[in-house]
Amino acid sequence: MNKEEASKLENFLSKEIDLREIIFVLWNRKFFLISLSFLFSIISIFYSLSIPNKYTSESILEVQSNSSTSGAMSSIRSQFGGIASLAGINLGSGDSGDKSFWVMERIKSKEFSKHIYSFPGVVENFFAVEKYDPDEQKIFYNEKIFKQSVWQTRSNGKSYKPTFLEFHAAFNSSLDVQKNTETGFIDLKFEHFSPKFSEELLNLVINEINVLTKEGDKNEATFSLEYLQSVLGKTLIEDTRLSINELIKTQLNIIMLADVKDFYILKPIDLPFVPESKSSPSRSLIVIMWSFFGFLLSSLYILVRHFYLKK
Repeated sequence: MNKEEASKLENFLSKEIDLREIIFVLWNRKFFLISLSFLFSIISIFYSLSIPNKYTSESILEVQSNSSTSGAMSSIRSQFGGIASLAGINLGSGDSGDKSFWVMERIKSKEFSKHIYSFPGVVENFFAVEKYDPDEQKIFYNEKIFKQSVWQTRSNGKSYKPTFLEFHAAFNSSLDVQKNTETGFIDLKFEHFSPKFSEELLNLVINEINVLTKEGDKNEATFSLEYLQSVLGKTLIEDTRLSINELIKTQLNIIMLADVKDFYILKPIDLPFVPESKSSPSRSLIVIMWSFFGFLLSSLYILVRHFYLKK
């Protein structure tokens, strides 16, 4: 920067701001100001129209505590906790506690994402969607990535199909899992280009978290039951046999609940639905924000040019 430019800049910074002068300068360049703001508005309209609609499906879920077993568990926990620990059986901590956060973290886990990743039609709807036709209610895929139900190959020989860790990141960014502190229920939301797929994915998540939790509890109870029955056959002391029989009843109760309850850990209060209205983008807001940005930018340009060149 030469001395003349430095002097102009110092002059510009040292002068007091005159609001009347600013208004006068802007008024004199009003046609330029309006034209540039209008140009930004036109650009923002075309840009907003190019953004595809997204639809959000929601569900409200109640965490099941399996209360039918909690009474029996609490009554024998203090008496038979020692025997249960020797058998490798976890009777809990005396308070059933809040499983909401356990369920939420399980849904967000890599293990659960890997499980969802294995279902047909899921991964391509995250990574290969080109557009959704609401009239045909059909998803169209980018054929460069996914064509005729086959993942295509890049020029370097690597498949376009993402790894389950990439899917895990995309899954957690699109799926919103929150606990409502007022009601204690879990709010589950998912946004996608297809309203039908957003509803299908929520149903899949709810169903699979129930199935996996049910299978885990049932397998653990079955293993414990087999062990207790083997110990019972070798035990002659009557008090110990009574204790083991109580533990066996508890494990049988867990297996019974796993067999009869469809909603084992999560029960929908409000089932997922196919949304009718888009959730994003807000095109009017985009146009307003860009028009305002155009007005500010053009105003700033006019004022800087005026005061900087002013002697």
